[in-house]
Amino acid sequence: MSFIEWIYFFLIYNGLIFAGSQKLFRLAGVPGWHSIIPFYNIIKHLDIIQRPRWWIILVFIPVINLLMIPVVWVEFIKRFTSYTNSWVLFFLYKLC
Repeated sequence: MSFIEWIYFFLIYNGLIFAGSQKLFRLAGVPGWHSIIPFYNIIKHLDIIQRPRWWIILVFIPVINLLMIPVVWVEFIKRFTSYTNSWVLFFLYKLC
C-alpha cells in the first residue's frame, strides 16, 4: 500500500471509531464531541460508568492498564444493557 492509501485507511478507521463513540456518548446523555478529546474522553467514560476519576491514573500504569481497560469496557456495556442497538455500536467502537 502506498502512503496515500495508508492515510485513507487511517482516516476511515478513526472515522468509524469516532462515529461509534459519539453515538454511545449521546446515548449516555453526554455531548458527542467529548469523544474526540483524548484524556477528557476517558474522564467522561468514567463519569458515565460512575467510577472515581482517579481511575484515569490506573489506565496509564503499564501492567495495571491490562486489567483496568477491560473493566471500564465491561462497566460501559452494563450501562447500556437497556439499549439493544448499543451492543452493535459498542463492538463497532471497540473492535475497529
